Amino acid sequence: MSIITLAKHLVKVFLKRERIEFVRNSSEYNFEDKKLIEKEKIFFEDLDINKLTSSNANQYEKLVGIDGVCFSGSSAVGDFLGEFCNCTSIGGVAPLENPDRGIENSYEFDFLREPGGILDLERICYNNCTRLRNTAIKQFISVCYEYYKNSIPYFDDYFLERSKKYVKEIMNTSFYSSESSVEYFPKKISLKEYRNISKQYLIDILKNIPSNKYLVCDNLTSIGRPDQGIINDYLGDCKVIYNFSDPRDVYARARLIPGNDWVPVDPEIFVKNWEQNTIPCLNESDPNTLITNFDDFCNDYETQAKKIMDFLGLEEKDHVDKFKYFNPNVSINNTGVWRKLENQKPIEYIFDNLKEFCYDIENHKRYV
Repeated sequence: MSIITLAKHLVKVFLKRERIEFVRNSSEYNFEDKKLIEKEKIFFEDLDINKLTSSNANQYEKLVGIDGVCFSGSSAVGDFLGEFCNCTSIGGVAPLENPDRGIENSYEFDFLREPGGILDLERICYNNCTRLRNTAIKQFISVCYEYYKNSIPYFDDYFLERSKKYVKEIMNTSFYSSESSVEYFPKKISLKEYRNISKQYLIDILKNIPSNKYLVCDNLTSIGRPDQGIINDYLGDCKVIYNFSDPRDVYARARLIPGNDWVPVDPEIFVKNWEQNTIPCLNESDPNTLITNFDDFCNDYETQAKKIMDFLGLEEKDHVDKFKYFNPNVSINNTGVWRKLENQKPIEYIFDNLKEFCYDIENHKRYV
């Protein structure tokens, strides 16, 4: 804060237009203005320890993250795993296409990649010392509040109180700078300490989701690439299945569905984006990461199904709803979508530059 700004605040305090109260620990301070709390989404000051026990008795033993990059077909893997009696698969559900999987399983657990989420907090709070740290904490509070107030399944009172506790654990001091602003300062802790605190928080709220032996979350680990080091630090022992499609289909699906111009229209930019963001993921060699392909899954179902089952340790006897959510004979209609585009010039450019990732429809194999 500059000398001039400080002087202005002191004048306001003297004229009783503003008040400043510092506290050593946020738990010692109680806000009286509930409207301010609601307006600012500052909800963690009234932590209710009686709600810090999850009522869920069915907690996962093995965690699985499904990853992909826009229109990659990763939901097919989630649908497939949802057919096993010992798997709970959430995210990637299109309720109109798969109503049996239930609207309660349609949400995505985005706390790692969410703007204002866990990784943003790490980047801002523990990799620099700017005033953005205050904003980052407020953004995270806002994200938690939005999950809670929108009644997303399992983001209930326990989730809210656990999020309050988490913020208390990473925050050192707060001060009520005026009638419309609360400022926050994160603790000066190491990155390792921050990740350990965050890991326990994430695991606690994941275990609040009623689950079978396996909890499968679509986009749980969408962090740019399946970096197993970061995943282990935040989620512990987590398996990752990274799925991709023929890049021509990815491009075509975005063009055929209105409102998806965030997928580059320019084929040159599209190719550069694929090279920078997708290819590094496909080169991942960590034993806890499996690379799958949507086209292979549709055209060579049995081989790909066994590949996934062996990776996770699943058994055929537990595949009780085979083809209920993922039917390769139906999903195969979602391959070769690029042929529907009138303008084939972008498709030709993508093929020329990314041929090894494209799928040979006639011979039922990739151009490898």
